[in-house]
Amino acid sequence: MPFYLLWLGFKLVIVMGNENNGFKNTTITSKLSVLKNATLIPDLSMKDIKRKAAELSTDVNKITINDVLQTILSKTLHDYLRLHADDKDTEWLKMACPFSLRPPPKKLGDYTFDNNFAIVNLAFRLVDSLEGGVQLIHRDMQRLKTSIEPVGLFFLIKIVMQTPHFIRYLVFEDYTNKMTFGFSNVPGPKLPYVVCGVENRGMGFIMPGSRSMVGSFSFISHADVMKIGISLDKAVMEDP
Repeated sequence: MPFYLLWLGFKLVIVMGNENNGFKNTTITSKLSVLKNATLIPDLSMKDIKRKAAELSTDVNKITINDVLQTILSKTLHDYLRLHADDKDTEWLKMACPFSLRPPPKKLGDYTFDNNFAIVNLAFRLVDSLEGGVQLIHRDMQRLKTSIEPVGLFFLIKIVMQTPHFIRYLVFEDYTNKMTFGFSNVPGPKLPYVVCGVENRGMGFIMPGSRSMVGSFSFISHADVMKIGISLDKAVMEDP
């Protein structure tokens, strides 16, 4: 593991370059700030998403809700770059993606608030169709789930957190500067929350990101709906 952490740190700090695409390049990066515009889109039906996942599944690949959502986001970003950013070459984006290392809960309330997760520099493939793209996205996610990299990143971040503040700042700012967006997908409660006797029908969040990131996409399920939160820097888009 120590040698793997050295190799991983070398790869992320030295080998991996900064993003250069229609969303993030040297001109845009110079204009980025900590102030982001944010919006929550109307609810999506979980029933419709599950039905689409079943339709796209094959005997070899069982497509998940996460696969469908990521493929929709992937195609949206692909089309936006080509139609509005005059970028017809970008095929991958780097995303800051929280990867949980917590064991799945065995019962209601079996949960601990801790920091057992890694921020993965996710290579996010851009696809031009839902049907063909979802199989590629599924394969990418399966590869990530069996990779040792999230575990290595978890321990690497732990080590960096022990260094003086100015070193932590430089390392993390350099790390996030090599990613365009943040991406988080949270499985929320299967039963709606009840607040003061009233059933809650709305829940959403915005994944925070650093100044040098363009924005983020945040997915969370709540009972029978899916909510997506979007944040974007004004240098990229005034109204997401």
